[in-house]
Amino acid sequence: MRSRIISLLPAGILILAAIPMAGQTESRPDDVSTSVEASISVEAGDTILPGADYEIAAPGEKNTDARSVFVNLPVGVLDILPRTQRLDMLSYIDADSIWQAPNVMGGVSELIAAGPDYLKVRISSVSTLEVRMLPYKKGEIVMTVYSIGGENAAGDSDIRFFTPELTQLERTKYFKYPDLKDFLDIPKDAPVSFKELEQVIAFPTYEFEASPDNTSLNGHLTVGKYMTQEDFDIIKPYLRPAGVTYHWDGNKYTTRQ
Repeated sequence: MRSRIISLLPAGILILAAIPMAGQTESRPDDVSTSVEASISVEAGDTILPGADYEIAAPGEKNTDARSVFVNLPVGVLDILPRTQRLDMLSYIDADSIWQAPNVMGGVSELIAAGPDYLKVRISSVSTLEVRMLPYKKGEIVMTVYSIGGENAAGDSDIRFFTPELTQLERTKYFKYPDLKDFLDIPKDAPVSFKELEQVIAFPTYEFEASPDNTSLNGHLTVGKYMTQEDFDIIKPYLRPAGVTYHWDGNKYTTRQ
């Protein structure tokens, strides 16, 4: 008896292959490239990509790492990349190759990092998505950070939280969007007050970035993209250049360490 695998190649092409059991030998077609294919086990209903022991859960099942979350994210979170394209992107990065994957908008997307706890994909030239696994009680929850912004647009981020089965959770339970004052450092002898700066910054925008190395989250005020140079010169001396770092305490994000 032989176990089957599916070799997933770019553009969603599926090749069925029969793999011999122990003691059997079988030649492999020369025209199948091993550098870009992903071997997907269908025996247990899970997929396993080459290069690491990462299992991709079936849709609706519990996801145990960031790679599996990336593949199974619901349409409302990552509708620009079909599921097969996401699998292809993981195959390429496992083969130490970056693939500019065509997306449904006619552009290209690129996987930047893909580890068990953190994943980042450049969705388009002006947008990125990060996936971060967070330890929570006796298990984990999932955080996604979708950011958009460009040369002429202020960066802005949408942060969401999910169960391992990708049921969306109430964001305010885990993260509270910042106040403008969190990003300003105004000395007592400053010639301007917080209220005056608040009037200059009528519509504050914030961009957040998850750390690839730990569970911290860093935020920056991005109003400089849409303000006049004159107004920006007023607030610039009081902006915290390093932004604000949020720390995960096991239950929620807080600015206190």
